[in-house]
Amino acid sequence: MVAAASLCACGGGGGGGSMAPPTVPGGSAPPQNPVVDGVRVDVDPFTNPGSQHRTEVEPSAYASGGTIVAAFQTGRFFDAGASDIDFATSRDGGASWVSGPLPGTTDIVTPGSAVSAVSDAAVAFDPRHGVWLVTSLPVVAGLRPAGSSALLINRSTDGISWAGAVGIIPSPDPVDKNWVVCDTHPASPFYGSCYIEYDDGFGDGVVHMSVSRDGGVTWSAPGETPDLATGIGGQPLVRADGTVVVPYDDDNEAFVNVFLSHDGGASWTGSRPIAPIAAQVEGGDLRSSPLPGAAMDASGTAYVTWQDCRYRAHCAFNDIVFSRSGDGIAWSQPQPLPNPNGEDRFIVGLGADPVRPGHLGLTYYAYDDPACASGSCKLRAWFTASPDGGSTWSAPLALAGPIALASLPQTAFGRMFGDYVATVYANDSACSIFVSANAASGTTFDESTYARCMTVAGSLSRAQLRSIPAVPLSINGARWRRRVLPPD
Repeated sequence: MVAAASLCACGGGGGGGSMAPPTVPGGSAPPQNPVVDGVRVDVDPFTNPGSQHRTEVEPSAYASGGTIVAAFQTGRFFDAGASDIDFATSRDGGASWVSGPLPGTTDIVTPGSAVSAVSDAAVAFDPRHGVWLVTSLPVVAGLRPAGSSALLINRSTDGISWAGAVGIIPSPDPVDKNWVVCDTHPASPFYGSCYIEYDDGFGDGVVHMSVSRDGGVTWSAPGETPDLATGIGGQPLVRADGTVVVPYDDDNEAFVNVFLSHDGGASWTGSRPIAPIAAQVEGGDLRSSPLPGAAMDASGTAYVTWQDCRYRAHCAFNDIVFSRSGDGIAWSQPQPLPNPNGEDRFIVGLGADPVRPGHLGLTYYAYDDPACASGSCKLRAWFTASPDGGSTWSAPLALAGPIALASLPQTAFGRMFGDYVATVYANDSACSIFVSANAASGTTFDESTYARCMTVAGSLSRAQLRSIPAVPLSINGARWRRRVLPPD
């Protein structure tokens, strides 16, 4: 079942304070739109020079009960970041949406701000303090002012009216790939603690953690692992006993690693490997890498997914693999999701049902033809679900496509729809928050954020995981190098 939704009007940039744009009646997507039964929840509202309009990339999302909050870059720049972070919020499990720009971020939104662009949105909810959080990365052109902040945070009590962005965690250098999560378990000794992860991607690469005990108002000085773990793309998870589990890629994206905290972020364990990564760069000059997607289910089992070619001769193209752990320390051998048609799969957004143990949803992108060239590559978005912790998976459900790569904005690292997408569970529905695009019109794109919410229990056919041998990891695919200034 697909939930109906309404399109939301988005005004231009505003000043500080709060913002609550109205919901307006929506209509069906344009006939040429490749989205299958999804609804557009936001449109790039900006017209500033320098950005590639109308573009939206990289949705992060979180759900609590029937409320879903998503956040994403809007008005993507070629070099780094975007005009602003927009939000899209549903208070009724995806039936209707309100969206608009977050206030107080860039000089496009708030004239005089030292921030010229903003990137990498991440969303969390703190039920103890009743507050939604969106964190993001400020991009500053030229020399960073004294006292610059590593991150920005916007806070809201309803997911619709947002306070202006506030800088947190002073840093003299730009950082990369932040993620935020809160302890939502009332029985946890650290209930209401929120954790931010980010990395010093343009310096020594060290991964940092910071903790808030007051709903994101104040944050601790950054903490690190004893071995000063370096890496990118961490996605912290919290177990019911308050244990924080942080899967991440190492600095070269050659291993998926993990570290933990058992004391509410006062200290962190040393890092340890989950699995090596064997991944191939897909065709078409598309920007992607094997960043992990992570989720914690209702039983406290942690799951990590990523794109990986170990099950293909000569690492010719990527499957999606996953590993799971009951304690965050011991992890299973990576297993591939069924891929009978041999698609090249990449960019993952993993979600877990907070009520039903083992119920997982996964949003991902793929090429039908792994050997495609830039002009012939057709991008598609898919959703699949597992009711049993990954032992079986549904046949993939089409979300969008085919999408021509020329419909996507260009960056220094290739065409971009984002380094991640999102899957959340709202009440009894799984919701994919993803990006799709119509054909560009001259220099104006038509790339927006969409949502599709669906019930999945018993409604999708299931395919048993195949037992196939892994290709020896000595035939790894291409390696990824750390990105260089400016931050992305």
